[in-house]
Amino acid sequence: MRQHVQVLIIGAGAAGSAAAYALARRGLNVRLLEQFQIGHTRGSSFGPSRIFRLAYEEPDYAGLARAALESWRSLEREAEQQLYWRTGGLDLGPAGTPSLEAVHTSLTAIDAAPERLSRRELARRYPQWRVPADWEAVYSPEAGIVSPDVTLRVLTDLARHTARRFWKV
Repeated sequence: MRQHVQVLIIGAGAAGSAAAYALARRGLNVRLLEQFQIGHTRGSSFGPSRIFRLAYEEPDYAGLARAALESWRSLEREAEQQLYWRTGGLDLGPAGTPSLEAVHTSLTAIDAAPERLSRRELARRYPQWRVPADWEAVYSPEAGIVSPDVTLRVLTDLARHTARRFWKV
């Protein structure tokens, strides 16, 4: 039996599954191929957690991460399931370090409300961190954790369901 497929995606990891779902939502006939079982442990889209952060040295990249956060929240609403857990994040280093300054600048540029924490403030709020006297931290409130295992299952389920709505699969 021959079927017309508008888009063929090879690889059902996070990127492939997200693309399949997005394209199926647009009404395209999509096929998602995976050489192993969906959810296998041979790639990067497995495991219980990955960090999510906006704290990058490049403002453009931080802005892309900000847009991705909105996509995570939208996906959670569509799936009616939590996929992102906000924890906040810390970048630590000697005060004035160029990379730490760049992270603070990038977070400020995208209105991510970073906080600069002195060693003393860091010790008060996070006593588990014992850093040298000349260190500081940049706190990013939107940092968190996402679950590749759960997200992959949600994406592939949504892609299947959406594709069936448009095409009798």
